Amino acid sequence: VCGVLDVENAMQSISIESGGEDEISSAVSICSGEVLSWSCYTDLDSTGYYECVYVNKYGCDSIVGLDLTVLSEHPPTVSSMSICSGEVISFCGNDLDSTGYYECVSQDLNGCDSIVGLDLTVLSEHPPTVSSMSICSGEVISFCGNDLDITGYYECIYQAYNGCDSIVGLDFTVLPENSLLLEEVELCDEGSTYEWNGQVYAESGVYFYESLDSNGCIIPEQLNLSIIQVPLLANPIEGESSVCIGSTVEYCIDLGENIGSYNWSWDTGNLGNIISTGLNDDSTQMCMEVVITELGIANLMIEGTDLCETDDLENATQFLIVESQGPYTITQDTMICDGDVLQWACNDSISEAGIYECLYTSVFGCDSILNLNVGLIFDPVASFDYAQTAGATNFENNSEGATSYVWDFGDGNGSTEFSPIHSYATTGVYEVTLIATNECSSDTTQITVDFASSTLGVTEEVFFNIFPNPVLDLVNVQFQSDGLRDDKISLRLYDMLGHLIKDIEIDLTDGGFESYLDLGGMPPGLYFVELDTGVERLIQRIIKQ
Repeated sequence: VCGVLDVENAMQSISIESGGEDEISSAVSICSGEVLSWSCYTDLDSTGYYECVYVNKYGCDSIVGLDLTVLSEHPPTVSSMSICSGEVISFCGNDLDSTGYYECVSQDLNGCDSIVGLDLTVLSEHPPTVSSMSICSGEVISFCGNDLDITGYYECIYQAYNGCDSIVGLDFTVLPENSLLLEEVELCDEGSTYEWNGQVYAESGVYFYESLDSNGCIIPEQLNLSIIQVPLLANPIEGESSVCIGSTVEYCIDLGENIGSYNWSWDTGNLGNIISTGLNDDSTQMCMEVVITELGIANLMIEGTDLCETDDLENATQFLIVESQGPYTITQDTMICDGDVLQWACNDSISEAGIYECLYTSVFGCDSILNLNVGLIFDPVASFDYAQTAGATNFENNSEGATSYVWDFGDGNGSTEFSPIHSYATTGVYEVTLIATNECSSDTTQITVDFASSTLGVTEEVFFNIFPNPVLDLVNVQFQSDGLRDDKISLRLYDMLGHLIKDIEIDLTDGGFESYLDLGGMPPGLYFVELDTGVERLIQRIIKQ
């Protein structure tokens, strides 16, 4: 079968001992295309029986036979195979990846060469199959086991009918979400209706509807329907009713019902300029800022109107009376005694005349200025002179720096007039005393008056008496005059500085009266009791113990 011509080991022999000739035969098979050399033949390549004669060991002619079989040639065994593009197969030790016919020689069961043929087809690669798809925003599709909801290009590998990988591409688009179609409608008349998307609405509210676009995606729609009612401002204006000039003040009011706009103004008066209006930070109030520039009282007003501009605003108006204060500049005059020290809030001590300034906050919280005009009061100087006429003595007061005067004419009578005229009842020498007083101190001077009889005239009879003197509490006052009948006179009490303590009006009966003065609660000291008849003043001293 291998085509070897050495058939020594491929022959069988049989020894026959006989008296005659020997005959030996054998059977041999060779492959088609091989040549056999045997005994008396050199080129045997056909099936048949062949004999050769030779002399055996016994010297006899012997026959050797060969039964030769030439095995028929097998046709190539051809198979077909397909592989996918990019795949590789091994055939007879070779890697194949291209379409073609390939052969391989192998041995069959008889040991002869056999041809195996391979008709190899490399399937061509399929281009990706691409499709397009759109979905609405919010939707999800499944592609090759994955949920897709984002625009993009996606590929999926799967086996085609021939078993090869195939690519499917998806050009995927997520359509943008449709914007809200908002419709705002305001109806001015109560009882009105509005038709929207086939539905009739008769009440204010927010209504929703969904329609579809050409891609089948949802279009959200919203209707804001307002049926205007009567506007209402139920709560009062909030803010300071007392404000300072120069300050910026905010006023607010809670938002009302059914109001489209707000208008701030001064209804009566005008305290300043409105500089801004608008909602507060949390949009619950309508506010206004005003700079206060004027002093006075004004009526602040806010008026709410609806979008229909109706005239029924009785319940949509609020008022606030606002009063502006200061800043004040106050000038205060005060007098201090020469040598004294005035303690003042803005200046620890003041002892000199002048104008002193103090900044303070008023009861309304406004910055204000107080100017203190300080004057000095010097000690008074008592001085007087006199001149006598028929029946009277004229006293001329030359005192300086005094505000009140007390005269003692030396005959038990006195006066508080500046320059009195006094008539003495009898001639004689009298010590006349003048006490000149101001807020700080007093000064006393005394002159001796010699009243001559030649100056006496005819005078009316007057009786004025007080007792007891000195006194602890109640003093009795008696008065009688021939020239007065049913007139009224004044009874006054002064301290030693000339300060009025009591002033009593008394009705005369037949030209006289009797009354009491209560000195019980007064400090001990010198006092003066005066009777003012309207014609003259009569003064007597009294000592309170």
